[in-house]
Amino acid sequence: PRDGRLRAALWALAAIGIAVYFALIEHHIFRRTPHIEPSAKTLRIVHWNMGPGSSVDVPNCIAAVRRLDGDITFITDPGGVQQNTLIKDWLGPDVSVPSLGTLAIFTRLPIISFRPLLASDEMLAVVVQIDTTATLGRPMTVYMVDMPSDLRKPRMEMAKRFRAMLDGAKPPLPDLVVGDFNLTRGSASLKTMFPLLRHAYDQAGHGYAASFHGEFPLWHIDQLLLGPNLRALDYQVVNTHYGRHWAQVAIIAPFTPMN
Repeated sequence: PRDGRLRAALWALAAIGIAVYFALIEHHIFRRTPHIEPSAKTLRIVHWNMGPGSSVDVPNCIAAVRRLDGDITFITDPGGVQQNTLIKDWLGPDVSVPSLGTLAIFTRLPIISFRPLLASDEMLAVVVQIDTTATLGRPMTVYMVDMPSDLRKPRMEMAKRFRAMLDGAKPPLPDLVVGDFNLTRGSASLKTMFPLLRHAYDQAGHGYAASFHGEFPLWHIDQLLLGPNLRALDYQVVNTHYGRHWAQVAIIAPFTPMN
């Protein structure tokens, strides 16, 4: 009957609309990998949640980090990897690996400062200043964030509490914020925490963009946000084949009105 055909047509249109949104808005399936001039002053930023210490395959995880090849690699849940001699063999014996709780950094760039920002109700954040003068023209201030995964905790309430604590601490404004937020990209909770920052994926992301969990992730809960002085030239989510999270890889550069 006519009503049945109309319902079928409406369902078909809805399915097409969802598919278009999924491919073009949520995941940028058809956006091409951008061309970046070799002479461009850029930094390759990596973030990866390796997973709980009990599940970390140390040699293979370190090998995966080296393949990701970040100028700066931010790690959530390093599982003791930061203390392994293989890290010293890679970075060099004189390079320190700053870490606090579930957060660590692998980089040969000088770390100017690394200090706690907030720790409460399983929320953890540190503020890091890195000497990126050679590339960005000045040091870069980074917030590393690790938010609770317990789904029983109301996300918006948690985000508001984080923002209130951040406002009370009055830290230096960030150039970059990175970590496992356990909040989806574009969510109201994420915008509540950092309303003025832009997501690297919105600027330059391409391909399928979900970071959790396993070989077939459905949710983009690991985030990389940029302040007004930086821009993303490239952003993608990469399967390391270890742990439950995929890694974020971004190419960033200074932002000026001329660019």
